[in-house]
This record gives sequence, C-alpha cells and structure tokens, in this order.
Amino acid sequence: MRAIQVLLVLGSLWLGGITMAADILLVFTHEYCGPCQSFKHDMAADENLLANWTVEVFDIKTAKEIAADFNVKTVPCFIVVTVDKDGVINKTNEQRREVGYTSKDKLTRWLNRKR
Repeated sequence: MRAIQVLLVLGSLWLGGITMAADILLVFTHEYCGPCQSFKHDMAADENLLANWTVEVFDIKTAKEIAADFNVKTVPCFIVVTVDKDGVINKTNEQRREVGYTSKDKLTRWLNRKR
C-alpha cells in the first residue's frame, strides 16, 4: 500500500500523489470498534486483500471533519470515491458505500462488484 498525502481543504479532501482520475477506498474506523479491529487484522494478515486499491484509513475521533463531510455515522464504513485528476474529492464523488465488516471475502466481493 503506497503512502499518500491527505489534506482537508474547504470541506473537500485533497489526496497528493494521485495524478489522474481513479477510484480509491476510504475506510472509517474507531479504535474501540470490534469489527474495525477485525478488518485491520485481516488487512495486516493478507497483503493481497486491498492490493489493487489505494486505501486511506481514518479514525473517526481524529478525522472528525472528514467523517462529517462524508456523513459517516457508523463504523467501519467503506466508501469508494473517484478522485479527480487535480487530486480533489468530495462527497459528490462517492460511488458506493458499505457499512459494517464481517469477513474479508465479503469485502472483496463488494470491492470487485463494479470495478
């Protein structure tokens, strides 16, 4: 997974290092959430789980503005968004959303559904 720069700019998210329109996965979690920890464990144990995705993981307690901008109420929350070629996304770029985590197989099926 490659590192990317993330900035909140006037209610929009700017992701440095992305130079063309692409879909990315935003994952909203919380440190005391059991399903969130299961997701993090599965992600760490299986490097291929999200190998084809640029992923940015946010804790809702430290990324309150981003979570509010994307109207995240329940975690874990997985949101596929399209980044414009200028590197900016906002909630209007959302392609689809999944709330909750039960297994890496279910997540993989969901991620591959429209790709």
